[in-house]
Amino acid sequence: MKKHFRLTEIYTVHAATKPVELDSEMFPDFKGETEQEFFDYILQNYRELTEDETLSEEVSNLINDLAYGDKEEYYNSSFNYYEGEFQMGELDEKQHKNGYFDAQYTIDE
Repeated sequence: MKKHFRLTEIYTVHAATKPVELDSEMFPDFKGETEQEFFDYILQNYRELTEDETLSEEVSNLINDLAYGDKEEYYNSSFNYYEGEFQMGELDEKQHKNGYFDAQYTIDE
């Protein structure tokens, strides 16, 4: 009897762009007055703001760093514990989400 076996690992990674400091005065279209309104404005518009040619180069660079900057990992659960499964199954090209593997037998490892 020939079967495929594999050992999986499940972990969580947290990563973030470097913080950028934005001032509401940098955005002429922002009409709010509270921190919540400023947060909502940036949240709802930061992708469009990367295309806004009326903003200064400095502000454009900050917005681009926020939207598309490299992310740095600051937490990885695999450093603290192992979680995974021991599996037996078949290769299956339709199971993209499962690494092209149809697990027929699984046990937490």
